[in-house]
Amino acid sequence: MGIPGLKRLLEPYATPRRKVGPCPTAIDGPALAYHVLGLCQRKTLKSSPFEQPSYELLGQTAVAWLGKVEESGIHVSAIIFDGLLPKAKREERMQRVLATTKQLEHYRLAYPDGVPRQRAEFDEKAAVELFPKTRGKEAKVAAPVPSFLVAAIIDSLSTSPRYGSRVKVVAGEADGFCAEIVRIHGGLVLTSDSDLLVHKLGNNGGVVFLADIGLDVETKTLNAPLFRVEEICARLSLKSDQGLSKLAFELITDPSLTIEQAAELARKSTAATISPSTYNEFVQSYISPETVIESVENGDRPTLDPRVSELALRCLPAGEDSGSGSNDLSVYLPFLLDYSARTSAWEQSKIVRQLAYSLLQVIRGQPILSVAEFRRPQSPSSGLQVHCFAQLDIGRESSVLLDLLSRIETGTTNPDLIWMMLAVYQDVNLSLRQGKESPPCFEQLRQYTLGTLDQGSWGFIHLLAQVQGLLYSLRILKQLLEFTAYHASKEIPPEAAKLRERLVSLPPLTAFPSARDFGESFRKLGQANGLQSLSDLFSGEHEILTQIEAIRKAPTPRKGRKAKKRKASMPITASARPLSRNPFDILARQD
Repeated sequence: MGIPGLKRLLEPYATPRRKVGPCPTAIDGPALAYHVLGLCQRKTLKSSPFEQPSYELLGQTAVAWLGKVEESGIHVSAIIFDGLLPKAKREERMQRVLATTKQLEHYRLAYPDGVPRQRAEFDEKAAVELFPKTRGKEAKVAAPVPSFLVAAIIDSLSTSPRYGSRVKVVAGEADGFCAEIVRIHGGLVLTSDSDLLVHKLGNNGGVVFLADIGLDVETKTLNAPLFRVEEICARLSLKSDQGLSKLAFELITDPSLTIEQAAELARKSTAATISPSTYNEFVQSYISPETVIESVENGDRPTLDPRVSELALRCLPAGEDSGSGSNDLSVYLPFLLDYSARTSAWEQSKIVRQLAYSLLQVIRGQPILSVAEFRRPQSPSSGLQVHCFAQLDIGRESSVLLDLLSRIETGTTNPDLIWMMLAVYQDVNLSLRQGKESPPCFEQLRQYTLGTLDQGSWGFIHLLAQVQGLLYSLRILKQLLEFTAYHASKEIPPEAAKLRERLVSLPPLTAFPSARDFGESFRKLGQANGLQSLSDLFSGEHEILTQIEAIRKAPTPRKGRKAKKRKASMPITASARPLSRNPFDILARQD
């Protein structure tokens, strides 16, 4: 996350722009993911989810960028991703989560009638410039970053024949492992995080910031300013054995300091003397015992997304891969672009995650009552408690999900729609459980039948988020089933083993629906007799069947019929909203 202003203040003391390499490098994986996103978004309308780069493009760009780096003579030794953030970072993490929630709310208020659509000139297949000379324009109000950005980059790199063996999801923070690799073997860390400058990098270690890297077209070599801690300390007359820790601590204590003032105070150990315990805590965060170099090797352990890895590793027996054995389990779910005035789009698929979290008991070997989920909290909280099934019930709940998938598969003629149908089923089922008069997804299905589906409306965007949330919840379940089978001392129930086999066909992140292609799912649903299949699933629910029949009998749009004005299918603003039958209005939550 970096120390505010540290890189900028140290730039005059870094080695001026020069050729980078040849040398070994460790790459900060999360920093690479966000750098690649920036490259792919340089010429897009950042306020429009319809112009967000696809996960496929993001992955391809990451592989292409690494290829150019190695062509220049730089050897990529490892690409490191966080797999277990220390509990000491909880407060800092919560502040980031709250900031993202605020961004989502600001985005909704900026576009109350629906999200911006893609421009006519937008070309999703346009080539991405890997080493641009200028940065893209910042948007005043930008859509949240793609929900599964880091996981998608890990997927693409892990399946790359060239880079797969170099991708590591580690039991700690990526920056600490990158620093340890460079301290032992020499070379550079490529990152966007100024925290790396505070780590001990050894006499031959240095840092290059991703945004600084340029390409010499003629020589095909890369160039960038080089930050070597030993050299910077010498230029600032700081003790090299202490690195930049005291300087950084002075800047954190008083951000208004100039670099000269901070260096003078660091030489006198001013802040470190005034607050020795706080300084020691600060230093310890950069020499954490979690950075054990052997832990970089994953072996044949199933690869987990960072957020799933964090849950799983905390449930391992104490002493194994940093598992803490703590009963305090929490998960920070990726942010979905949903309608923040409604219940979180994660709620619809909670039942799937309940089953996933329940598997953690098999890993730990003792009961786990609940897992705290953080979705989009608007104030510091302890999260929403999601209760786990009893360990003896895991087989039964697995069987229930298997049976449902089988019924859906039997009722649809298009296997690709099974997951979409499951999302619609879960939305309807949740509405029934909560006593709602009409499932929200029915409005989108009705609009599609009438030919008035507005793909920029918040109703459409929220349903898309629900489908994405369900697919990712199934991905969490799939990964924890694989991890449990690998680590648990006893076998998982046979029904869970069958479910694990069934989820092999779960779409990869590159096939998750996006704003650009989600509308196509409605067309496929109609062609595959989706409404009839939905009727079969709810054969005993008269009110639901009546509503489905009304959707099926909606008049087909006439040829050449003009679509209704967009405003007609948008959510009404709060100031002019009549008494609504929309269940989300009644049960709006802030979780």
